[in-house]
Amino acid sequence: MALSVQKKDFSLGLDLLSEVVLSPTFPAAEVTRKVAEIQAAIQRSNEDPGTLATRALSRLVYPSHPYGRPVEGTRESVARLTRDDVVKFYARQARPDATVVAVVGAVTVDEARREITARLGSWARPSDPPPSITPPTVAMTPHEETIKRELTQSTLMFGRRAVRQTEPDYFPLSVASYVLGGGSTSRLYTRVREESGLAYAVYSWVSPARYGAAFAVSAQTRTAEVPKVVVMIREELARMTREPVSERELALAKQYLIGSFPFRLDTSSKVADFLAAIEDQGLGLDYADRYKERIGRVTVRDVQDVATKYFPPASFSLVTVGEIK
Repeated sequence: MALSVQKKDFSLGLDLLSEVVLSPTFPAAEVTRKVAEIQAAIQRSNEDPGTLATRALSRLVYPSHPYGRPVEGTRESVARLTRDDVVKFYARQARPDATVVAVVGAVTVDEARREITARLGSWARPSDPPPSITPPTVAMTPHEETIKRELTQSTLMFGRRAVRQTEPDYFPLSVASYVLGGGSTSRLYTRVREESGLAYAVYSWVSPARYGAAFAVSAQTRTAEVPKVVVMIREELARMTREPVSERELALAKQYLIGSFPFRLDTSSKVADFLAAIEDQGLGLDYADRYKERIGRVTVRDVQDVATKYFPPASFSLVTVGEIK
């Protein structure tokens, strides 16, 4: 839930926000309309190869875990929702002991605390503890899955479990991911796109969340070239485990990761989102400074160590979306 107002409307905005938080009505007609909107959005997303690949890969990376299920649900599950379901869900999930409030703008800490406490201070905490999610406990067994679609190009997505920002390996893994597939100077981009002309896009990324993390590699290519691109990606993953990155690759990766970080915080809304996220994930308010410092300390050996742990090709599941014969 978010609020964006001018300073002069801060109090009025909080009045409206607190009314929504404390006494939502969930009109039946609005619930019905929203269900239809979500179903339509799911139907549209079913036509997007990237979304299909992401959903399938999440299920393979996080078996028997909420992260393996689409947040938006399915058309069938959404169709079963009633107003009572929504009311019960809100009462169980929207609670003061599980809420983070981030305020960014021309307001002091004392002002923000006073205004928010005046409106939300009476928000009663339920007697039962908040619902909890545990980290994945079911081991991930690599699988390959093909989703057939009549397309002129295919989408490939490799994935496996990784580590969160609370783990020491996260920072060298971020650097390793950038060297492998983080930009136009990356190994995958250079080999698969520039030298071979086999992919429209190829990249890798680390995806941390509160209860787990994943590392993924994705590429879009002509259907006939899928086998070649799969081999190239696996070869580049394996090469990262064998060959140390160059000092130039290391420097470019660190410069980009540190230099681009401020762009995550270049608007008030981005700062608010960032503060809420790091508080929710328990990363500490000094995370932005620690991120830059930890990335800056990564060495060539650190990169190879994490590549050895997280880049063995056989540890990845693979999803292919396209007209595969």
